[in-house]
Amino acid sequence: MNARENTITPLRTKIAAHLDAAGDADADQIAKAVGLSDRPSAVIKELNSMRTDALVECENRKKRMVYWLAVPVAQIDATAASESSSQPSRPDGIRAGTRAAQIWDVLRDDAKLTAREIASILQCASGALDPVISTLYKNLTISRTKGPDGVYRYHRPAAESNQGKPQAAPTISDDAEPWHAPELQYLAAEDYVMPPADPVLLAKANRMLAERLARVAHVLRGCGLPALAEIGCGEDLQMATAALAGAYQAKLSELDERCRALDAIREHLAPLESIIDPSDLSEIELARRAAETIITLRDTVHKITEGDDAVDVLQAATGFVVLASKRKPRRIKRPEAAREAAMSAIRSGAQRAGVFALVPVGEARRGAVWMDS
Repeated sequence: MNARENTITPLRTKIAAHLDAAGDADADQIAKAVGLSDRPSAVIKELNSMRTDALVECENRKKRMVYWLAVPVAQIDATAASESSSQPSRPDGIRAGTRAAQIWDVLRDDAKLTAREIASILQCASGALDPVISTLYKNLTISRTKGPDGVYRYHRPAAESNQGKPQAAPTISDDAEPWHAPELQYLAAEDYVMPPADPVLLAKANRMLAERLARVAHVLRGCGLPALAEIGCGEDLQMATAALAGAYQAKLSELDERCRALDAIREHLAPLESIIDPSDLSEIELARRAAETIITLRDTVHKITEGDDAVDVLQAATGFVVLASKRKPRRIKRPEAAREAAMSAIRSGAQRAGVFALVPVGEARRGAVWMDS
């Protein structure tokens, strides 16, 4: 569909007719019905405009937006006919419903308005209108005059100044990619002409970029990875950064595995917490404490059992100690009472309960004197 056909039969009227017949439809179905399957963005734009004018309503159904009429189709047809009869003719190349058409209509009756005033009348951001105003001015579709305050005011060109001049026919559309470029949104209309390249500024920008890359390379060289020890700013720093991130994740996984192993060691040593407290010890400290305990027990057993005649432990003992998990040690004199205390701890929920004999090996007296038993 060309611009002339779209002017004869407005897109809004075609959309309203299809929705009146179908009841409701999504944007793809509407675009196919009005013959704009190759330009669905134009249909979506017109639907959004009709939503703003409260002519259609919509809702999200199964991840697709469905539209239906909010007013009778006769009202939409009458409004479109009234607007087409009341609006003045536009220059060739300005299609109805576009930003260019809205700006042209605002500048009727010899109005001279600034870009901000045009944006205020159309109720939109001035950054969205600046590219369109600049293009209209460059194509001689509109003119501008600098006021006493130094601000440009835009107006339609005088009729006599256009006589004998060929009319430019640019195709201005809001769907064109340049109007959505983010770098154009903050510029004024007169600032769109690119200045000539400044070698000094380019050299400064290149030097600043090189310094930043050199700092990144310096950090990568000091990360500790052998493969990045000699990397320079002229190499692929993105791949080097990805390698560093991968190594970091591997170290995190290794540290997590070591933490799980340490938790398992502490769990196994929990029954001996009266001798070894595993709560705040590292792996090396836990191993050292366990080795010291084993050596002490081995020496004690060796002293008790050495010689030709085995010593009766129960007779040599001067007392007994009951060690139960998660309970304080208890010293008991008689072996029967110590055995009964251990069984009582087990019945109360303790995992283990051990009875140890206290065999005297010596005595320390005043004056730092040690007396063997």
